[in-house]
Amino acid sequence: MKTDKKMEKIGLREKVRKEEFESIQHLFIPQTRVLELGGGSGYQAALIASLGCEVLSIDVEQRVMPRSLVFPVQNYNGKDIPADDETFDIIYSSNVLEHIKDVDYTLKEVRRVLKPEGTVIHFLPSPTWRFWNSVAHYVNVIQRLFGGHHKSINQSETSSHSLPLTNPPQRHSLTEVLSWCFLGAFKPHGEYQNAVVELFSYRRSRWRTVFEDAGFNISAVGGNGLFYSGYFLSGLSINTRRRACRLMGHSCNVFIMKLR
Repeated sequence: MKTDKKMEKIGLREKVRKEEFESIQHLFIPQTRVLELGGGSGYQAALIASLGCEVLSIDVEQRVMPRSLVFPVQNYNGKDIPADDETFDIIYSSNVLEHIKDVDYTLKEVRRVLKPEGTVIHFLPSPTWRFWNSVAHYVNVIQRLFGGHHKSINQSETSSHSLPLTNPPQRHSLTEVLSWCFLGAFKPHGEYQNAVVELFSYRRSRWRTVFEDAGFNISAVGGNGLFYSGYFLSGLSINTRRRACRLMGHSCNVFIMKLR
């Protein structure tokens, strides 16, 4: 897979995403027209484009902007996909749907712009990721309160578990600090009431129902083969994450589907 200079220097988060993408890259045939939902920095869109595909990557304008773009990402309103009917051969997203309030509307739009024989691929966080990310919060509490801090691999650019510290530091009330310490692990990652609800909402069976109700036939569903979550795991190699997955479980599920 060819990469340009912007893609040569990547962090751990991008390495994980690259590893996940490589498990399904055989589905991306040259000349294929691809839509990526939630493009972020455009890193995964660049991976897709490097395979000879024609890529449109879109994301909401209100997102946390990356430091630099690897591939052009078009802003959109988060609801109406800026494309004509039956435009794309593949529609792809990675850890995006859990951040969308009206998933049913988005899936309706996906159906509209997908070609009749097209393929849809969604990576989604698993209950394993949700559980261990909440556990990792309390490790992070100890690290932050005693002067240490390790970055986490979260599904988004920012973590809902972060203590609102700034650089330079600003003072926070005792109530804010105590709330973060004890309740931070229960804050939602995506568009759900809390982490407990997410624990059940991230199940494969729940997403299967959502997709089938939206008019899709699921061709395959499986794990990403990696374990990641938590600030105290940020230094683990990809190979170690593969081995940890056998014991701890997959941190993401991937759904591959067609129109019914």
